[in-house]
Amino acid sequence: MSDRFANDVEFNKLCAGEPAQLVGVMLEIAADEYPHLEREPVDRALARLGAAARRRLRMAGDDLSLHDKLVEISRLLFVEEGFHGNREAYYDPRNSYLHEVLERRVGIPISLSIVYLAVAAAAGVEVRGVPTPGHFLLSAVGDAEVWFIDPFGDGEVLDLNGARGRLIELFGTHGAVSDEAFCSASNFEIVVRVLRNLKAAYAMDDRWAETLPVQERLVAMMPERQEERRDLGLILLRTGRPHQALAWLCPYVEQCDADNARMMQPYLKTARKMAAEMN
Repeated sequence: MSDRFANDVEFNKLCAGEPAQLVGVMLEIAADEYPHLEREPVDRALARLGAAARRRLRMAGDDLSLHDKLVEISRLLFVEEGFHGNREAYYDPRNSYLHEVLERRVGIPISLSIVYLAVAAAAGVEVRGVPTPGHFLLSAVGDAEVWFIDPFGDGEVLDLNGARGRLIELFGTHGAVSDEAFCSASNFEIVVRVLRNLKAAYAMDDRWAETLPVQERLVAMMPERQEERRDLGLILLRTGRPHQALAWLCPYVEQCDADNARMMQPYLKTARKMAAEMN
């Protein structure tokens, strides 16, 4: 696995804790599923949207408030350009791939947020990701104001109470979160969330071959996380690679607690049986 992503410059920067370009990482991830993906059309599409946003804000005048700048960017993306949340097929993996979101104009909260982040940055407006549980948001901070944007909700601009209300509206009492939930997300955190969304989407349809590179990226980013190493072993087993699966599952069982070790025994037995049949 160590060489699998050797040519992914931005992804490797991210894994090393260095500043990485989010759009670049997203396209490197997409190339796992779309090996012939070209970056130029994506850059061109984002450049066009960014130029349109800059032009719109310039025409509105220098005294435009932060709130109104955000409203203008949202109007451009979600009214004029037609971006919207994919409520009909939320778990379609295409919702997580940036080039698909740009082409189809549909996505999930975090992928629509990545588009908004790129367009706002091109327009000179600093916007940050907000990793609220279950529903990714964006925020913009002014001199004495903080605004939140809900890209899945057609880019609606909310104050803090409105953002809290949106989460409660979606999740009931489980949507009541502390102030810490509204902190800014790093690019690292954004990419982990994208990968976990992809992992869930593929796993729901038992698409283990497509899940494998996603899980390998999660392990590359968080090698210290036992559950990610375990999941890699399980996915390798499901894709017919018992020897590789055992290389991940055996160390996990040695390190995990007794309950988890017991739960893993049937998988180890299956992997060993498959490996013996292949020898």
